[in-house]
Amino acid sequence: MKDYDFKDLIGKKTLIKGDVGKGKTRLTESLLLSAVKLLPAGHITVIDLAPQRRVVGELWVGGTISVPNEVKYLRPSRVWAPRLEGRTKDEVVALAQKNAESIEAVFDFFARSPSPVLFINDLTLYFHAGSLERLLEVIKLADTFVGNGYEGRELRDDKGSGISEREALLLKKLESFMDVIIDLNE
Repeated sequence: MKDYDFKDLIGKKTLIKGDVGKGKTRLTESLLLSAVKLLPAGHITVIDLAPQRRVVGELWVGGTISVPNEVKYLRPSRVWAPRLEGRTKDEVVALAQKNAESIEAVFDFFARSPSPVLFINDLTLYFHAGSLERLLEVIKLADTFVGNGYEGRELRDDKGSGISEREALLLKKLESFMDVIIDLNE
């Protein structure tokens, strides 16, 4: 994996994307540690939307981000993995909707007291039932943004719910608002 330095991303909107196991969270954590060394306490917020880490087949999926004490950490009390936990189309959609509602509450909390730097782990989970416009509102509250999201083939089975197609479409639209795109699938 190429080396990336947070100093090069200051004042920019950055998206890290890739398939399961490509290192999205690891790279995000590395950039976060670099940011913590550069910036005063209280200048960085992490919004963590990842479901708990688990094994699917032979792959590890999900996983929360490790956050130093100096960083404000926001996370819904429960995050579902709709494609993995839903057994039917309706269950997948219902879990995606539950996620979107709890994520919106976290976005509202951040909006009341934004920080200059925002990291979002696993932002594409919000795209299953959430709004691109709402995510962009949150991103624009920060001077510097680094987020990661899923783009791949490993998690295709959405039980016919359409959330995978929606996720891919909204991620592609989000790219047009980013200054830097790091594609770990390449």
